[in-house]
Amino acid sequence: MGQPVKIVDLARQMIELSGLQVGDDIEIVFTGLKPGEKLFEELQHRTEQHVATEHPKIMRFVSQQTESEERTREPGRTRGAALPPPAQRDQMLSPAPGAGIRALQD
Repeated sequence: MGQPVKIVDLARQMIELSGLQVGDDIEIVFTGLKPGEKLFEELQHRTEQHVATEHPKIMRFVSQQTESEERTREPGRTRGAALPPPAQRDQMLSPAPGAGIRALQD
């Protein structure tokens, strides 16, 4: 991945490349973390392991599937389990007695 880069160093570099000077033209202000903001990003989850690819500098993360993930990837396997039997399904889909469409009278 390379070496970590400090944001303040990147900001200084961007300001100087724009022909300006830090402190004179532009101030760098530290505001702290905002709600939900992280100091670092996890690249690998604890359940993942990295696997080599054909390129020596490219790695692939492989996750161990949980049972719920397997069901998500194979929706056809559980699709019928949540449906009622055909007779009940037909009854549920048929209109209620006396239900219909009436024209509104002016």
